[in-house]
Amino acid sequence: MEELKIEQKKRPKIKITYGNRHKLIKDVKDDTKNKHEWTAFVSIEHSELKDADLIESVKFTLHETFRNPERIVKKAPFELKT
Repeated sequence: MEELKIEQKKRPKIKITYGNRHKLIKDVKDDTKNKHEWTAFVSIEHSELKDADLIESVKFTLHETFRNPERIVKKAPFELKT
């Protein structure tokens, strides 16, 4: 009986990173302006692939008190900034 060998291709390991960053803006002179800069993001870490190779779009769902609380980003960088 002949043994059948099945070659399995190794799938690349891809790290998906998502989260948010905050920066306090100290030099705001007008009290009506936002003193905070927020960025929500999704990205991948891989030596050969870029975000746009694997991600078609990212849907960000914000709190309902925001105008247009559902926002879709269709190109890299997949970020939403204030």
